[in-house]
Amino acid sequence: MRLSWRWLLLFRLLNASLLRTSFTPDEYWQGPEVAHAWVYGYGHLTWEWQPCVALRGVLHPGLFAVLFLFLDSPALVAYGPRLLQGAIASVGDAAVYRAAERLGGPSAASWTMAVHLGSWFQLYCLPRTYSSSLEAVLFALALEQWLRGTGARLRSVGFGAVAVALRPTAAGYWLALALYEVVMATRQGKLQRLVWEFVLPGFLLAASVLALSTLLDSLYYGEATLVPWNFLAFNLLNDGSALYGSHAWYWYATEGLAVTLGTYLPFFLAGAFLAFRSLGRAALAGPAVGTVAALALLSLASHKEYRFLLPFFPLFSLLSGAGLQRCNDACLRRAGKAAVGVSWPLLSVVFVPQVVAALLFCVVHQRGAEGVMSHLRAQPPGTAGVFFLTHCHSTPFYSFLHREVPLAYLDCSPGTGSPQSRFFQRPLAVLGALFPEAVPVAESGAVPPAGEPLRPCLAERSALTARALPEVFVVWASLLRKEELVSQWLGANGYELELEIQDGIWSEGPYGVELWPSFRIYRALTRADANERLLYLRDYKVLVEDVQKDRQLESSLQTENVFLGNKPILFLQTDGMDQAKWSVPRRYGHRQEGRPCQGQLGPR
Repeated sequence: MRLSWRWLLLFRLLNASLLRTSFTPDEYWQGPEVAHAWVYGYGHLTWEWQPCVALRGVLHPGLFAVLFLFLDSPALVAYGPRLLQGAIASVGDAAVYRAAERLGGPSAASWTMAVHLGSWFQLYCLPRTYSSSLEAVLFALALEQWLRGTGARLRSVGFGAVAVALRPTAAGYWLALALYEVVMATRQGKLQRLVWEFVLPGFLLAASVLALSTLLDSLYYGEATLVPWNFLAFNLLNDGSALYGSHAWYWYATEGLAVTLGTYLPFFLAGAFLAFRSLGRAALAGPAVGTVAALALLSLASHKEYRFLLPFFPLFSLLSGAGLQRCNDACLRRAGKAAVGVSWPLLSVVFVPQVVAALLFCVVHQRGAEGVMSHLRAQPPGTAGVFFLTHCHSTPFYSFLHREVPLAYLDCSPGTGSPQSRFFQRPLAVLGALFPEAVPVAESGAVPPAGEPLRPCLAERSALTARALPEVFVVWASLLRKEELVSQWLGANGYELELEIQDGIWSEGPYGVELWPSFRIYRALTRADANERLLYLRDYKVLVEDVQKDRQLESSLQTENVFLGNKPILFLQTDGMDQAKWSVPRRYGHRQEGRPCQGQLGPR
């Protein structure tokens, strides 16, 4: 029985709906966030979108911009792009099924789809709004058309050209595949026919697609812009992506494949061996050569990521499915059975770890970022907005809140001395520069100097621009454990812990790898909360003893911190030597005053 696309669509929509974790920031910041800014008029564009840099093209976020034209509910705006990507992923699933059926019949198609749909890494990544996820679907469609033969290969090139427009590094695959076909045609004496029937038409088609993409990018940036060239020059020629981390040149061939394939790895190697043993004869030989070349190109860059392997998973599924089918048949023969059916012990060893990993990473690990935004959607901030004291881009932004209030974070645009790096050197000094109205709690020292940005046009992003205190601070919890004065600073300025959200099992935070990381949400006390707290202190006769006894006032007004258990810090203001008032700092530049204290003042 053929597998219906409707079932694949339902499967991927369910996959997308259950996904509640984060992987890398590009999922939010390079697709839905950009589209949100275009359609709704507010959002945040990262440094890559500056015209002087122009590393990103409009094609991918344009897909979500079209979707946003029909949405306005915060929940639908947040999760609609993921559902759309899930639906698109099902089209790629169907293409993988047709390709496997064409190669080996219904039995091979069943094994391939079991591998493909059961892959923990694809369950984890395919519904995410990465350009790599869309590239994987285009690769699947191109591969399926390629396997149909000469008549359909121009359509294959068309899908490939769109993939190159999305991510220029995809060009490595297609150039290697074209070269392979030329070599094979030369050996067979069919070069002239190949040139006229495939090479020239394919080149014209690809050039047309890329020219249209370049036109759209140039219209957006307001000047002639070659985004693919900018992208390749920055990431490969200049190795600019190394600022996000570096790996050895062989990382994809070792750790990358081992982690993403997991228990499929030995069967993938068996299938790959069969493909390369039949170079020039096997249908998958050309795509296999192209994939090796593409991985070699990606390996030239110091920065490597697991998700960059995602576009090749349609081919990996075909190879792994073929290897697993052969192994299953061998296990049945060894058990004295006909090579029909399945070996359940083998399947348990292969698929149970994949399912466990999928559940862990899709539902549990690193769910804090989306949890923070879900909480803010449920209890939206007022006009004072939110400030994120976390690694930059640690959470989604406007596309997950869909509320026009100020949102800000510690910028980490490339260069030396970014606001983020300076903050983690001297948190109190940077907080004082960002929020000059705030009450200091200790001597903060000088603000670390700003360094040189990657480009002069990014200098503004490196500035510590003064602003009003927000209504909400979202804080990476390890910061408060490492820098206890930051916790006191929050309390001193009228912020109370509202919620702590666990992020996962481990995380690589600003202080290295840590276990059981979490986010903390602090919200400013309202006027009513402040009055209630003042009455609480007065009614329980929290007395303070002479604060002037052992110290000399530098002025006629002195502020002292007062703690009560885990209650937020309040203040005592002394005027002269005998008068005092309770006061609660306010986030709008003034204090809510309480009643005069009774008794003498003094340190707690």
